[in-house]
Amino acid sequence: MDVLKWGFIALFLASCGAREQSFNFCDCNETATLYRRVKEVDHIVVEEGFYFGTNSFLNFNSAIGLPSGNIYDFDGSGSVDASDQLSMIGGYGVHPPEFNICDVTVDFVNSHGWPSSYPDAYFCVVHITAIDESSLFTDACPLNTFYVEVIYQDSTLKYWYD
Repeated sequence: MDVLKWGFIALFLASCGAREQSFNFCDCNETATLYRRVKEVDHIVVEEGFYFGTNSFLNFNSAIGLPSGNIYDFDGSGSVDASDQLSMIGGYGVHPPEFNICDVTVDFVNSHGWPSSYPDAYFCVVHITAIDESSLFTDACPLNTFYVEVIYQDSTLKYWYD
């Protein structure tokens, strides 16, 4: 009986902070542009790709020299610098892999990630970047910048959008 009681308490606490019912992610953003994809196995990056078109190129260039912990700081140095710019240039004109954000179903909105589902995945989370969270309106749609983390049994794929 105690296990059942604690299970209900855990479910209640997990739902605290939820602001909306389940919805298709296309209702929040269907025009975003994929600019980065990372594949990890056992928390080790095994594949990374950059995909920049004209709009993403312009967005990136406006961030050069600025602090950017989540968006275009690919090397984790704390700001968008020459190393990040080389990654962007290497991905300019490269066609992104197939990933349909309309297949993401958001279960509920939370301030630090939106638990979601994706076909054939174990779990999925939509992460709002600091640009979108800066207004403290964490369920605002459409989102300006975000990434989707899709967790499979043997790997994790992260897709960054602007």
